[in-house]
Amino acid sequence: MGLATFGSNGFIRRRVFMSYHHGGDQGYYDAFSRTFHDEYELISDTSLERRIDSDNVDYVLRRIRENFTSGSSCTIVLVGSATWGRKYVDWEIEATLEKGHGLIGVRLPTLYPLANGRYLVPDRLFDNVDSGYAIWTD
Repeated sequence: MGLATFGSNGFIRRRVFMSYHHGGDQGYYDAFSRTFHDEYELISDTSLERRIDSDNVDYVLRRIRENFTSGSSCTIVLVGSATWGRKYVDWEIEATLEKGHGLIGVRLPTLYPLANGRYLVPDRLFDNVDSGYAIWTD
């Protein structure tokens, strides 16, 4: 028998993991969190850069899988102008994919298109949007 948490509207309440560039996009996360955590109790801040003090990729990935993405079924990546180069965002996406969780990329207003009309996004996110596994939205 599976366990599920139901919201006041009778729907199953899903838990999501949020990935974003803490130094550049904290304000967008805060606004998103106010709506989706305060009203729907969907997300909580796990701020990996402050909690895992290691550059050992295997160790960090294991910690992300065990302590941060567990209990969720989807990761939402808030993508701003510098998100593409953040190693923790890349590791969070990798851990999400290893667990077979859903993946959604959300373009923030700070992400401007390049001259060719494309956006600079994390490679793993791009690959999964391109393959049809992940969703990309504004």
